[in-house]
Amino acid sequence: MKRKKFFRLILVLFALYGLNMHSAHGQVPASHWPDPVTGSGNMNLVAAIKIDGELQTSSMIELATFGTSDGRCRGSEFVADYGEPYGYSVFLSVAGITEGEEIYYRVYDHSTGKEYTCDLPYTVYEDNAVYGFDAPVVTNASLATSSGIVDVSQAKVLKARMQNGKLHIDGLTAGKPWSVYGVSGAPVCHGKASSDEASVSLPAQGVYIVVSGNQRVKVIQLN
Repeated sequence: MKRKKFFRLILVLFALYGLNMHSAHGQVPASHWPDPVTGSGNMNLVAAIKIDGELQTSSMIELATFGTSDGRCRGSEFVADYGEPYGYSVFLSVAGITEGEEIYYRVYDHSTGKEYTCDLPYTVYEDNAVYGFDAPVVTNASLATSSGIVDVSQAKVLKARMQNGKLHIDGLTAGKPWSVYGVSGAPVCHGKASSDEASVSLPAQGVYIVVSGNQRVKVIQLN
C-alpha cells in the first residue's frame, strides 16, 4: 500500500509539472468535458496516445475517463512532454466512486474538434491502483461518431485462442487497430487489421488481454 501511495504522489507531482508547463506557455484550452466528479479515492495511469499509429505530441490532445453507469467524467488531462522515460504522455487521475465500477475512455483533439475512442485495458476502477509508472501504456485511438461509438461498426464478436504456440485473433475489423496487453497492462504487441483475423507469437506463458475497438477478450498462454 505504501508503494502505491508513493507512486501516486510521484504521478501527482508529474501532473502538476505538466499543468504548470502548459500554463506557462498558454497552450491548454478549456476541457472538452464537464468538470469531473469528486470521488473517495483515485486510480492513476500514465498513457501515451496514438492516432492512426502516430504518437500524439500536441498539448491540444485530451484524454478523459467516464463511469459506465452514469456517463459522468471521472477525470481528464492533456498531453505533455515529461521527458524520459515518459516522453509525450498523459498523467491521468481517475476519481473513484465505487470499487469495481466499469469505466471507459475518450480522446479529444481540440485542434480538429474530433473525438476518439481508445483501447486502454483498465475498464474496471481499482482504488489506489497505478498503471504505466515504469513506462507509459500505449493506447490506439479510433475515430468516434457523435454517439461515441466507433466509426466503423465491429459486427463480429472478438475472439482469441492459442494454437500451435501462436495467438489467433478473430472478429477484427479491417483497417482498425488491435492490441495485446499483459495482465499488468504493459503493451505486448499491436497492429492494424488487414482482414478479420490475425496471428502473432507471444513472448512467454501467462495471461494476455486482446483489445480491438470497444471489445476485449482474455487468453492464457500455457506453454
